[in-house]
Amino acid sequence: MFPEDIGTWARENPDRLGIQIMRFIFGALWLSQGLSKVFKRDNDMYKDNNKFLDNLNYMKDTNPYPAVVSLLNEVLIPNVSVFLVLVVITELLIGLSLSLGLLSRLGSLLGGFMAINLWILTLGWGEWIWTYPLIFFPHVLLFLSHVGKEVGVDRFLSEKENFTNKKLINLLM
Repeated sequence: MFPEDIGTWARENPDRLGIQIMRFIFGALWLSQGLSKVFKRDNDMYKDNNKFLDNLNYMKDTNPYPAVVSLLNEVLIPNVSVFLVLVVITELLIGLSLSLGLLSRLGSLLGGFMAINLWILTLGWGEWIWTYPLIFFPHVLLFLSHVGKEVGVDRFLSEKENFTNKKLINLLM
Protein backbone atom coordinates (compact mmCIF):
# COMPACT_ATOMS: atom_id res chain seq x y z
CA MET A 1 0.00 0.00 0.00
CA PHE A 2 2.93 2.33 0.61
CA PRO A 3 6.22 2.88 -1.21
CA GLU A 4 9.07 0.82 0.25
CA ASP A 5 10.64 3.80 1.99
CA ILE A 6 7.81 6.24 2.57
CA GLY A 7 10.08 8.86 4.15
CA THR A 8 12.44 8.96 1.17
CA TRP A 9 9.50 8.97 -1.24
CA ALA A 10 7.92 11.91 0.64
CA ARG A 11 11.18 13.93 0.60
CA GLU A 12 11.74 13.26 -3.10
CA ASN A 13 8.11 13.93 -4.08
CA PRO A 14 6.73 16.80 -1.98
CA ASP A 15 4.21 17.70 -4.70
CA ARG A 16 2.93 14.13 -4.82
CA LEU A 17 2.77 14.05 -1.03
CA GLY A 18 0.55 17.14 -1.16
CA ILE A 19 -1.77 15.44 -3.65
CA GLN A 20 -1.94 12.37 -1.39
CA ILE A 21 -2.82 14.55 1.59
CA MET A 22 -5.49 16.28 -0.49
CA ARG A 23 -6.87 12.87 -1.52
CA PHE A 24 -7.17 11.81 2.09
CA ILE A 25 -8.77 15.12 3.16
CA PHE A 26 -11.36 14.94 0.39
CA GLY A 27 -12.00 11.30 1.30
CA ALA A 28 -12.55 12.30 4.92
CA LEU A 29 -14.84 15.14 3.79
CA TRP A 30 -17.09 12.83 1.75
CA LEU A 31 -17.01 10.14 4.42
CA SER A 32 -18.01 12.62 7.12
CA GLN A 33 -20.89 13.87 4.97
CA GLY A 34 -22.18 10.34 4.39
CA LEU A 35 -21.75 9.29 8.01
CA SER A 36 -23.52 12.42 9.28
CA LYS A 37 -26.55 11.33 7.29
CA VAL A 38 -26.36 7.75 8.60
CA PHE A 39 -26.12 8.87 12.22
CA LYS A 40 -28.95 11.37 12.04
CA ARG A 41 -28.78 14.46 14.19
CA ASP A 42 -31.88 16.13 15.61
CA ASN A 43 -31.72 19.15 13.31
CA ASP A 44 -30.35 17.41 10.23
CA MET A 45 -32.26 17.78 6.97
CA TYR A 46 -31.78 14.06 6.40
CA LYS A 47 -33.54 13.06 9.62
CA ASP A 48 -36.71 12.61 7.63
CA ASN A 49 -37.67 13.04 4.01
CA ASN A 50 -39.67 16.20 4.71
CA LYS A 51 -36.66 18.46 5.27
CA PHE A 52 -34.85 16.99 2.27
CA LEU A 53 -38.05 17.44 0.26
CA ASP A 54 -38.27 21.06 1.42
CA ASN A 55 -34.75 21.64 0.07
CA LEU A 56 -35.62 20.00 -3.26
CA ASN A 57 -38.74 22.18 -3.53
CA TYR A 58 -36.67 25.27 -2.78
CA MET A 59 -34.21 24.22 -5.51
CA LYS A 60 -37.16 23.81 -7.88
CA ASP A 61 -38.57 27.24 -7.01
CA THR A 62 -35.28 29.10 -7.33
CA ASN A 63 -33.44 27.33 -10.16
CA PRO A 64 -33.43 29.44 -13.35
CA TYR A 65 -33.15 26.50 -15.74
CA PRO A 66 -36.34 24.76 -16.97
CA ALA A 67 -34.51 21.46 -17.57
CA VAL A 68 -33.35 21.34 -13.95
CA VAL A 69 -36.81 22.28 -12.68
CA SER A 70 -38.30 19.52 -14.84
CA LEU A 71 -35.75 17.01 -13.47
CA LEU A 72 -36.66 18.02 -9.94
CA ASN A 73 -40.42 17.86 -10.60
CA GLU A 74 -40.51 14.63 -12.56
CA VAL A 75 -37.66 12.55 -11.13
CA LEU A 76 -36.15 13.71 -7.85
CA ILE A 77 -39.14 14.98 -5.87
CA PRO A 78 -41.45 12.01 -6.60
CA ASN A 79 -38.63 9.62 -5.65
CA VAL A 80 -37.17 11.55 -2.73
CA SER A 81 -36.68 8.45 -0.54
CA VAL A 82 -34.68 6.64 -3.22
CA PHE A 83 -32.46 9.62 -3.92
CA LEU A 84 -31.89 10.24 -0.24
CA VAL A 85 -30.47 6.71 0.09
CA LEU A 86 -28.44 7.11 -3.13
CA VAL A 87 -26.89 10.33 -1.86
CA VAL A 88 -25.79 8.68 1.38
CA ILE A 89 -24.41 5.56 -0.35
CA THR A 90 -22.57 7.61 -2.97
CA GLU A 91 -20.98 9.90 -0.38
CA LEU A 92 -19.84 6.90 1.65
CA LEU A 93 -18.40 5.16 -1.43
CA ILE A 94 -16.53 8.28 -2.53
CA GLY A 95 -15.20 8.76 1.00
CA LEU A 96 -14.01 5.16 1.35
CA SER A 97 -12.53 5.14 -2.14
CA LEU A 98 -10.47 8.29 -1.65
CA SER A 99 -9.54 7.63 1.99
CA LEU A 100 -8.25 4.13 1.26
CA GLY A 101 -6.95 4.76 -2.24
CA LEU A 102 -9.27 1.98 -3.44
CA LEU A 103 -10.43 2.46 -7.02
CA SER A 104 -9.45 6.05 -6.43
CA ARG A 105 -10.02 7.23 -10.01
CA LEU A 106 -13.61 5.99 -9.80
CA GLY A 107 -14.02 7.72 -6.43
CA SER A 108 -12.65 10.98 -7.78
CA LEU A 109 -14.90 10.71 -10.84
CA LEU A 110 -17.97 10.17 -8.64
CA GLY A 111 -16.89 13.05 -6.38
CA GLY A 112 -16.59 15.34 -9.39
CA PHE A 113 -20.03 14.33 -10.66
CA MET A 114 -21.56 14.89 -7.21
CA ALA A 115 -20.02 18.38 -7.05
CA ILE A 116 -21.36 19.28 -10.52
CA ASN A 117 -24.77 17.89 -9.61
CA LEU A 118 -24.93 19.94 -6.41
CA TRP A 119 -23.74 23.04 -8.26
CA ILE A 120 -26.43 22.75 -10.95
CA LEU A 121 -29.20 22.08 -8.43
CA THR A 122 -28.26 25.07 -6.26
CA LEU A 123 -27.69 27.62 -9.04
CA GLY A 124 -30.76 29.63 -8.09
CA TRP A 125 -29.71 30.03 -4.45
CA GLY A 126 -27.46 32.98 -5.28
CA GLU A 127 -25.00 32.32 -2.49
CA TRP A 128 -21.65 30.59 -2.49
CA ILE A 129 -21.88 29.84 -6.21
CA TRP A 130 -18.11 29.25 -6.26
CA THR A 131 -18.18 26.45 -3.65
CA TYR A 132 -18.97 23.51 -5.88
CA PRO A 133 -16.46 24.36 -8.63
CA LEU A 134 -13.85 24.54 -5.86
CA ILE A 135 -14.86 21.03 -4.82
CA PHE A 136 -14.95 19.81 -8.45
CA PHE A 137 -11.47 20.75 -9.68
CA PRO A 138 -9.45 18.86 -7.05
CA HIS A 139 -11.38 15.74 -8.11
CA VAL A 140 -10.15 16.32 -11.67
CA LEU A 141 -6.57 16.51 -10.34
CA LEU A 142 -7.05 13.34 -8.29
CA PHE A 143 -8.53 11.54 -11.30
CA LEU A 144 -5.64 12.50 -13.58
CA SER A 145 -2.98 11.70 -10.96
CA HIS A 146 -3.75 7.99 -10.35
CA VAL A 147 -3.33 8.78 -6.67
CA GLY A 148 -4.17 5.32 -5.36
CA LYS A 149 -1.37 3.70 -7.33
CA GLU A 150 1.25 5.61 -5.33
CA VAL A 151 -0.15 5.26 -1.84
CA GLY A 152 -3.22 3.16 -1.21
CA VAL A 153 -4.96 -0.12 -1.86
CA ASP A 154 -4.74 0.49 -5.62
CA ARG A 155 -0.94 0.18 -5.34
CA PHE A 156 -1.29 -3.19 -3.65
CA LEU A 157 -3.83 -4.42 -6.21
CA SER A 158 -1.85 -3.21 -9.22
CA GLU A 159 1.19 -5.17 -8.03
CA LYS A 160 -0.77 -8.44 -7.92
CA GLU A 161 0.22 -10.63 -10.87
CA ASN A 162 -2.94 -12.73 -10.96
CA PHE A 163 -5.42 -9.90 -10.49
CA THR A 164 -8.39 -10.52 -12.81
CA ASN A 165 -9.56 -8.04 -15.43
CA LYS A 166 -6.48 -5.88 -15.01
CA LYS A 167 -7.29 -3.49 -17.88
CA LEU A 168 -10.68 -2.51 -16.46
CA ILE A 169 -9.32 -2.16 -12.94
CA ASN A 170 -6.40 -0.01 -14.18
CA LEU A 171 -8.92 2.44 -15.64
CA LEU A 172 -10.57 2.78 -12.23
CA MET A 173 -7.40 2.95 -10.11
